[in-house]
Amino acid sequence: MTLLDSLIDEVGEDEDHPLASLMDIIGTLIEKYETDHVPELA
Repeated sequence: MTLLDSLIDEVGEDEDHPLASLMDIIGTLIEKYETDHVPELA
């Protein structure tokens, strides 16, 4: 989560930022992991 938090701080709301797509991918991967491995959060 620290990596995602850092990306959010860096990218902010700038969808054209070079790291915006990486931030989206990491967020999606974390969401998938939580859905699969932490059912009480789903």
